[in-house]
Amino acid sequence: MSVFLQQAEFYNLPIHLTDEQKANLPQVLANFFVDYRLSELRDLLSQIDEVCLTTNTWPFCEPEKRADLILYHKKLEILFEATFLIAEQHQTATGKE
Repeated sequence: MSVFLQQAEFYNLPIHLTDEQKANLPQVLANFFVDYRLSELRDLLSQIDEVCLTTNTWPFCEPEKRADLILYHKKLEILFEATFLIAEQHQTATGKE
């Protein structure tokens, strides 16, 4: 079993954000999109999906697991889009490009 599931009470909390980042979440989102364009994220997700969906090895050997991956992908892409818009709004509001 994954350490993330074994210690869910710990891993259900932000563990990488600094106090400064926690205080300015829109800037964290904006910083993410400095390094990654939305089109690049879509391409990366597509590559991950292709590899995962064309293998018969664990954890994607069962159809249910592949279906879970597709749902996760769709929700992650929506999250990326929402994050992208929040980052753009923050940059517009602060005058940062």
